[in-house]
Amino acid sequence: MTSEPLVEMRRVVRRITAGSDSIAIVRDVDLTVLRGQSLAILGASGSGKSSLLELIGTLSRPTSGRVLFDGADLSAMPERGILALRRRRIGFVFQSANLIDHLTAAANVALPLAYAGVARSARPARVRHWLDRVGIGPLASRPVARLSGGERQRVAIARALVNEPDLILADEPTGSLDQATGQEIMRLLVGLAQQRRALVVVTHDMAHVRQFDRVARMDLGRLIAMDHAADPCGA
Repeated sequence: MTSEPLVEMRRVVRRITAGSDSIAIVRDVDLTVLRGQSLAILGASGSGKSSLLELIGTLSRPTSGRVLFDGADLSAMPERGILALRRRRIGFVFQSANLIDHLTAAANVALPLAYAGVARSARPARVRHWLDRVGIGPLASRPVARLSGGERQRVAIARALVNEPDLILADEPTGSLDQATGQEIMRLLVGLAQQRRALVVVTHDMAHVRQFDRVARMDLGRLIAMDHAADPCGA
């Protein structure tokens, strides 16, 4: 881990409108994630974990407060710049794999490379490398509609990593995997964070928590505690 911040959040609030009500789903969050650091975010359903992940990943913008990525204030960045940053420097793993069913595993993983402008000739080797890393290389040519839930999730993880992003964001990335595979995938993600990347994972699985450098808890939209993973907030 370095002392170099990759993500900084300063008094970030995110509000949504529900009928005539304005509801704060993220409240006054201050957070710094360093290069080389892995952070697990815990909390009950509806506590704001996924909403916080979306703010970190530029999928939504704060109602107030500031989010900085590698020192750049995202509120001052045009939408085109936000999109380029998201495509090239952030990798997402969602609860739902969000794959394109009629494409093969390899074609799904190659999509971020195309969006990032990577030369077509350079894509196959990178796709194969990451499919192999998540243990699904032999299924590269199979349409993802014919894969199991766990296999689809591994394809989604390879897709998130293929651009070798600076920041990896994952929302319950091992939820559809068996325990052994889940541990293997989480070790891979945490290991990547140690290579000057940053990793933020939303998880309910306490079996994985001690692998992380830091553990945060959210409640009612607030980041209420942050501790070393060796003592995950009293868990």
